[in-house]
Amino acid sequence: MIKGLRSRRCLLVWDEVESLLQPGQLAGNYRVKEPLIKASLYKNLGWAYFELDQNERAKQYLLCSIEESNDRAAPYCLLAQIQEEEGDNLGAKAAWQNCLNYDSKQSRTYKEPWVWPELEIWRVMAYAYLNRSSN
Repeated sequence: MIKGLRSRRCLLVWDEVESLLQPGQLAGNYRVKEPLIKASLYKNLGWAYFELDQNERAKQYLLCSIEESNDRAAPYCLLAQIQEEEGDNLGAKAAWQNCLNYDSKQSRTYKEPWVWPELEIWRVMAYAYLNRSSN
């Protein structure tokens, strides 16, 4: 996808995300425009739907998160788990690899200097999956 162009699918999903924000929670008629905040909201909703075993909805949100900001590890890590569950080995392998690539020390110091505990767990899961798939 060309940077700056958003898919119609994600625009429709974004309307749903904004409808979840109750009036009065945000000052005035504030609309979220910052890509990293939007990516984080998409990722969190995707994670929530994943935990509710609603994988199709989870994937939709996670893919929108990746589309909004494709250099963050968490949505790839979550997407990899869904793809692995569904038997999509090619997709899972690519997502696990991106999970590791974007959770490098270099990207951490640039965007997030701290370590999320779940990323540590997902890194172990990624290495285990990639080792199994290469054998």
